[in-house]
Amino acid sequence: MCLIFAYYLVFTDLVLQTLYGTKRQIMIAMLLVYAFYRGYRLYLGIRNNRREKK
Repeated sequence: MCLIFAYYLVFTDLVLQTLYGTKRQIMIAMLLVYAFYRGYRLYLGIRNNRREKK
């Protein structure tokens, strides 16, 4: 979900009235970092689940 919102912030004028300049770039960076974090946690969960099944 946050990847989709980050995509729209980068490539469209979505919420341009309130988010512009540095605030917009910080929001995009935060969304991308959060998406990476959630993906990493998902990877760890799947990896640990597979180890427990063996």
